[in-house]
Amino acid sequence: MKKIFFITLVSVCFLSKIKGQNLAGNIAFSLIMPDEIENFNETNLLKLEAKIIEATSKVGIAGKGFYSDFIIYPVVTLNEKETLTSSMKNMKTISYDLSLFIKSQPDNRIFASYSTTLTGVGTSDNTAIVNAIKDFDTGNPELESFFETGAKKIITYFDNNCDILVSKADSYAGMGEYEKSLALLMAIPNLSTNCFKKVQSKSISIYKLMLNKNCESILLQANSYKASGEYSRSLSMLTLIDPTSSCHGDAKKIISEIEAKIDSEIKENRTIEKERVNQELEFEKFRLTIIKEIAEVYYAKNPITYNYYDVHIKKK
Repeated sequence: MKKIFFITLVSVCFLSKIKGQNLAGNIAFSLIMPDEIENFNETNLLKLEAKIIEATSKVGIAGKGFYSDFIIYPVVTLNEKETLTSSMKNMKTISYDLSLFIKSQPDNRIFASYSTTLTGVGTSDNTAIVNAIKDFDTGNPELESFFETGAKKIITYFDNNCDILVSKADSYAGMGEYEKSLALLMAIPNLSTNCFKKVQSKSISIYKLMLNKNCESILLQANSYKASGEYSRSLSMLTLIDPTSSCHGDAKKIISEIEAKIDSEIKENRTIEKERVNQELEFEKFRLTIIKEIAEVYYAKNPITYNYYDVHIKKK
């Protein structure tokens, strides 16, 4: 089975404060691991994966969620293996060349690379391999520089291709694929300043289009709940409707009808909640929070995996 592990950098990444403004801590990557490495067992593969994840966490990369076309993947090759004979016992020594790459899979572009040699000694091949994996220094400044170099080049990539990406999102929205469109836009890091401003504006426009498209179904569901006396559920559905949407007037009418039926205590609580929601909905930040949630749900429902062999071969 081909393995893929998703590493997500949250758009507003608090982990990046660990070492100042960390560029890598604001971009989404996918980590892809090989199925096999010479002389490695499954446990050793997992140990190496954990080491790479540890290295990413030190530059602010953490969590799972967004799918990304930007890939981190290792290439591990056996460098040397020998048995050392002594009067006490034979010792095994083994070394591997480890390279890490940051790559854009769709266009096969490598943004950064890092190489090191891992060496281990032990009483058995497995012990030597385990010690070689332990030799991977996840705090190496050159490794941090590798992530930052890749991040800078990716940000430049987004700046240079912003209009193309926004146009692509527009085409998805034009076909009614609103969630896919928003997911594409939300994968663009907020450090790509010029592009991100365009992304914010476009994502809000597409979000409103989506709401208008879904207005009728939301109203039908809310009316259904109202008819069955499930007033709280009906009101919860109606709060999904943006004040700028085409059916907001109909939503307000249903709310008034429900408020005429509920007791004063529920009405008072509802008024407070309605005012709070309406105030929040006036701010683009609140809308962007909802848009990010839509993108996360989209990626969760539509996972995309890459074949490690294809990734590795295509690098050449």
